[in-house]
Amino acid sequence: ISSVLGCLFLLTSQLLSVCVGEVSESFLFFLLQVNKNFAIDLIAEQPVSEVESRVISCDGGGGALGHPKVYINLDKDTKTGTCGYCGLQFKQKHH
Repeated sequence: ISSVLGCLFLLTSQLLSVCVGEVSESFLFFLLQVNKNFAIDLIAEQPVSEVESRVISCDGGGGALGHPKVYINLDKDTKTGTCGYCGLQFKQKHH
């Protein structure tokens, strides 16, 4: 693997040095680090939360890591509501 990364590093550094001049090794290392866990895929793995009320509020977990509180109406034809900020889904539990 190190030889493959070395080849990628050399190829990338040569291409970038032609385009932008001298390129630092730390910048190239940054370019090679790709996170395979995209946020949209991680949110899609979350189960739909069942709630008892017709209207639910979502603040993304609250605190500094959250988002502004939004209210989601669950009386729609789709029967599930999705938070526009964080993508969490909610469904009304019928009893």
